[in-house]
Amino acid sequence: MATGFEFRLAQNVHDMHLVSVVRAAAFLGHGREEPYEEEFDGRDFNLAAHILAVRAEDPNIPMATFRIWVANGGIEWGRLAILPAERGNRRLLSKLADEAKRITLEAGFSEATGYVNDKSLQKFWARRGAQIYPEAEEYGGRLYYKMIIPL
Repeated sequence: MATGFEFRLAQNVHDMHLVSVVRAAAFLGHGREEPYEEEFDGRDFNLAAHILAVRAEDPNIPMATFRIWVANGGIEWGRLAILPAERGNRRLLSKLADEAKRITLEAGFSEATGYVNDKSLQKFWARRGAQIYPEAEEYGGRLYYKMIIPL
């Protein structure tokens, strides 16, 4: 597990390729097997910004990504993906959430909407003040719970 990382917004085709690599590794294998159409939903270039976490010692080695998307007059956070080798890196997860918060606040929004299915991520977001709704929506055979994250 790498210890040093830095963040940048995806700025070019190379960066978007790194975003896709992380998401494919995180969601299309390793027991997850998310439907391709769900993970690559066509919204990546529609009023979206992608935070890319890369190794500090080599900015061409991605570690994680998180999409911030303008939807329905608000901000939706989604497609949080961390490489399987980095999944236990809570510092990376926490700093990635902090970076999403910073960017969202700079854009003038005071809350974000998201969907979460992983129990440990539900706990993570709840500790950050997220209101997680009890009704679930099913995507690809998994239950996702809507959450509102006040910033």
